[in-house]
Amino acid sequence: MKARQVLMRATGVTLMMVAAGTLEAQNMNNTQRALRPGQNKGATFMVPVFRSSEKGLGVAMADKMRDELMNDNLMTSMWVVSKKDLNANLELSGYSGADALSSSDLKQLAVFIRAEEYLDGVVARGGDGTLTLTATLNLPRGEGMEQPLPVTTGAKADEIASKLSGEIDKARKQIKPATDCMQFQRQRNYDEARAQAAKAIKEYPQSVFGRMCQLEIAIGTKAGDDELIKIAEEILAIAPLNDRALAVTVDAYSRKAATDKAYEERYVATLQKLLAADPTNTSLQAQIVRALATQGKFAMAKPIIDEAVKQSPGDPELIKLQWGVYRALGDWKAAIPVAEEMVKHDTAAADTLFYQQLVAAYLSDSQPVKAQEAASRGANKFPTNITLWLSVAQLARRNGQLPQALEATSKVLAIDPKNTNAALQKAQIFGEQDQLDSMVVALRSAVALGAPKDVAGGMLVGKVQPAFQRWSRDTARTTAEGERILAIVAYADSLNASPAAALFTGLTQLQLGQAYLGQGAQARNCEQATKGRDYVAKAQEVLPRAGRQFPDPTAQAMNGVMQLLPYGEQVVKAVCRPPGPSR
Repeated sequence: MKARQVLMRATGVTLMMVAAGTLEAQNMNNTQRALRPGQNKGATFMVPVFRSSEKGLGVAMADKMRDELMNDNLMTSMWVVSKKDLNANLELSGYSGADALSSSDLKQLAVFIRAEEYLDGVVARGGDGTLTLTATLNLPRGEGMEQPLPVTTGAKADEIASKLSGEIDKARKQIKPATDCMQFQRQRNYDEARAQAAKAIKEYPQSVFGRMCQLEIAIGTKAGDDELIKIAEEILAIAPLNDRALAVTVDAYSRKAATDKAYEERYVATLQKLLAADPTNTSLQAQIVRALATQGKFAMAKPIIDEAVKQSPGDPELIKLQWGVYRALGDWKAAIPVAEEMVKHDTAAADTLFYQQLVAAYLSDSQPVKAQEAASRGANKFPTNITLWLSVAQLARRNGQLPQALEATSKVLAIDPKNTNAALQKAQIFGEQDQLDSMVVALRSAVALGAPKDVAGGMLVGKVQPAFQRWSRDTARTTAEGERILAIVAYADSLNASPAAALFTGLTQLQLGQAYLGQGAQARNCEQATKGRDYVAKAQEVLPRAGRQFPDPTAQAMNGVMQLLPYGEQVVKAVCRPPGPSR
């Protein structure tokens, strides 16, 4: 069917000329035979093959309907296109006379053969053999000019044709005033247009054509949304899938929903009806997805956007919508390939926000290495973007790639030397590399830039603990290393006077005191002995600050202090006595 439609469009002008010319010649011959001098033929009326799942049923029903209309109507009121003429024009357009056409193709064909009115419908056979015809009377000019006719049932095709012929006659009474209404509406003669619309509705109370003209009048006069909705809903009550009324209602509901949440549900429901009338309309699909997303109904939006992308693969806007829906649903495994596909078709979509979202998607899917790769791609594309470089640093740290993390952090500081986050992160990396002195230097710089002192102090204490433990367990531990650790933990305590800092300060002082007292006693060195005694005394002062949070280690350390204090005094007295008088 699509190939034929392309053929019709590709050769439309030529076919229209040939088809119209052929039909005109045939009509002239028929007119000479059927009309008296001075008479004019009525509106050209087309009865095409009806759609049906049963082979041949649509053709048979159309034939009966066409014959019935020819018998029931004078040619001066309705000029029914014969089957022969219709098939001739279908063949010229690349169609078979045995095939039912889509609604859009039917409208095109009606324009080609200059049919002013035509039927469209579906015929079905029930389990008991009963036939049902659901049909519309259509005008090819204008949007939404489709008049539903009563659903007709019967045991045979000719029974249905007989019933429907009378209904068509009733429905056609609205056409003249409705057509006049449209003409007056185009001329902006709104008073006369309204009068003709009212006349059309009076002639046929279920008139869609008259109400369509009322709708166009309301649009032309810039009526409010309430008026547009009222008229459009009247049309939809008669013709639920009238695409013109649905479109107008959608626009009005959209504007109303901006200030009245009660219209949101109606807006989406109408969009879905409009899509049912035009299921391959990707623009409409996108509109529905956006509306559902506004309401947080991403699960409902997912199959719609999936179908839209399937129908229009490579459309960057649709893929971007799909990416957003999948992210909102947390469907990361599906979202990631969609994201990568999106930037293949639209490189401009790969902006800084995209890379941040892609990094988050990989992390949510438990792929930290891929997240780092995505962050690096983004940072290299946008080399001055601090957020992306910080992401690279954080992810490299997480993935154990500390040199890469340090390099990324240094790039951030080169872009923004006062970036405290980067300065703290640099210190953290040094700490993870066990470069404690470099960490202290980096923390001093970070604090000078304004980094929170409690954060810096906490980071430092966390790294002092393993350094202290290594030193305290080393049988060959040196007082120089202890002094270095004490200086670091003292700096941490000055930044944030925490119980942990107090504990490690006291423990380090206690062990240094013990070491210096031992050295002083052995070498009879007063300076070492005094330093040892003083360290033990300082430990006694600082350790109580750690007692509440660390009761056990604090109690053990204080027990050691109580034992060393008198010993320290003894050593100092022993090695620091002034020399006696010379003999």
